[in-house]
Amino acid sequence: MANHKIPFKTRFLIHLPTLDNNGKSIPLSVIEQAFKKLRRKFGAYTTSSYIGEPDFMGFYTDSKNVVYIDYIYLVYVDVEGGEPTRNAIKFFKKFREWCMRNFDQEDIYILYHKVAKVE
Repeated sequence: MANHKIPFKTRFLIHLPTLDNNGKSIPLSVIEQAFKKLRRKFGAYTTSSYIGEPDFMGFYTDSKNVVYIDYIYLVYVDVEGGEPTRNAIKFFKKFREWCMRNFDQEDIYILYHKVAKVE
């Protein structure tokens, strides 16, 4: 059996909310700006649903046991290479800060892990 090297990519998973911290809807134009930033930087992204129709729910409990429910977009960006590049990490740190300001959030989750395609 031949030893095959598996071509890994790094997948970044972004949780984009549709409501700000006060429960007000995020303007669709701001959500579209976030998607445009990803497309300009990486050339592609995948989202869980159509823009304007998010289909995942986020549940969060604060320190006072208040439960917040939000519809979110799950956005995936695959970056070449098994290890995240410094450039990608640097971009996503700035992107996260931009999202926190423009989505009026205390936090935005951006996670990453290795992925490989079945071939």
